[in-house]
Amino acid sequence: MHNPFLIARFVFFSMLIYFSLLILVFAAWNVHATNGLGATISGSATLMLFNSCATLVLIALAMAEMAFPRMKFAHVKAELLWTTVMSIFDISASISLIANGPVMTCQLTANWSVCASSSLLVPTTWLKSFLILAYVFSLFVSAVTHSYEHSSIWSKSIYTIPWFRSTIPRASFDGGSSHMVAAKLGYNNDSWSQYLGDIASTADRKRKVAEKAHWADKTQIRRGVDDPFVKRNDNSTSANSSRRSSKEINSPTFQSPRTPPLPPRAESQPQSIGSRFIERFRESRVLARPGQSHFSMESTMTSGGAFPRDIDDHDKPIPLPRLSEWMRADAKKGITIMKSY
Repeated sequence: MHNPFLIARFVFFSMLIYFSLLILVFAAWNVHATNGLGATISGSATLMLFNSCATLVLIALAMAEMAFPRMKFAHVKAELLWTTVMSIFDISASISLIANGPVMTCQLTANWSVCASSSLLVPTTWLKSFLILAYVFSLFVSAVTHSYEHSSIWSKSIYTIPWFRSTIPRASFDGGSSHMVAAKLGYNNDSWSQYLGDIASTADRKRKVAEKAHWADKTQIRRGVDDPFVKRNDNSTSANSSRRSSKEINSPTFQSPRTPPLPPRAESQPQSIGSRFIERFRESRVLARPGQSHFSMESTMTSGGAFPRDIDDHDKPIPLPRLSEWMRADAKKGITIMKSY
């Protein structure tokens, strides 16, 4: 009953019941007064009695589904049919009452009861006729409007139709919707989801202090002044490189003059697992790249560097776990790959 159309329908029916009771009382009064005088009972008053009784019975059947859900008398087609018929009857009775009503009755008989009852029937009958006619047009227009979304609306009950409520879901932009979507997609199952805040809500905020990774906090590099941004002479570099012996070049501590030395290694400290500089896999409780592996020992740069040893080289393959069944293709076929240092 929270639908606005059902509330308006209830208001229409309440007013129809009220006017039907008034017409029923006035018509019965008119018939009783006319019969007391021994005159012929007017056909308009008899028709008013029939219309009022029929309207009350039909409204009771239409509202019965609210109390008894099994009683299906509130179909759109059926309600549109009986309201149209009753509106025609009420308009016909109103026109007949004007033609044979108070003017003719008061001229033929000077009885006050007959004259008063006939005068009261005229406005109440027309009000009821306009009211039920307005409901007929409202119901018809609403049904036609909703027939595009509900093809079987004419055979459905009025109480089961979502009147003036779109069935197409809308995108929600409130803050709570993101948590609902995350719960539906299974983000809460991720072990790192508790460390990640609401990114959408803080995206538009201006960051006052730029955050750095923990290994970059102690590395101070002046751009354009320190290596590798320092200017160098290509001629002297090429001349010096030609004088290098093969032993120096093959030395693990040798650095080519063309590649300037990197800044000193920053001392790193292990951070908590809740750092925002982590790489996570979906539905995994282990980090994608463990802290120290046998691959990280095979570094081509054995001396000085901007990256500490606990920072993984992402250019190298991810190490396989202990119980992995994967095998290298070169080892399978007996191919030996020479590693260059």
